Amino acid sequence: MAKVKGLPTHIDVLVLAGTDEEQIIQVKKLPLGKAAELSLVLESLPKRLKEGPDGKGSKIQSFLEEVDFDKVSAAEVGLALAELLPSLMSVAADFVIELLAVGTSAPRELLEKIGLDEATELLVAIFEVNNIQAIWGNVQKLRKVFMKEAQAK
Repeated sequence: MAKVKGLPTHIDVLVLAGTDEEQIIQVKKLPLGKAAELSLVLESLPKRLKEGPDGKGSKIQSFLEEVDFDKVSAAEVGLALAELLPSLMSVAADFVIELLAVGTSAPRELLEKIGLDEATELLVAIFEVNNIQAIWGNVQKLRKVFMKEAQAK
């Protein structure tokens, strides 16, 4: 019987390369409890942006107000996140650090020291190892199922 190659169970990301603090963060598939915690962090973003110094005028806030999450793919959200990450870092560095801390289980103190390049590499690893695109697709399917049921009543 042939083995089917699936997603990796973890991805190693080198951080603080060339320094005395150089180390590898192993990004693992999140168990359900941690995945729920990650969802709560993501859901807190709009509130954090409104409270931040950039507020309503930010590109990120505009994106959140204009996008219909029921009609976009995970790839489109991921692309927007990648494009907005520099702005996100300036507006909500604490959010990104918290997102990475939950997604990687790395200590917050370590994540506060990494660069933007390493942060984006960790974010990619979180999305890849947890197959966020498939999860997003399944959530959209569930929404459609429940919307049909609600409309039928």
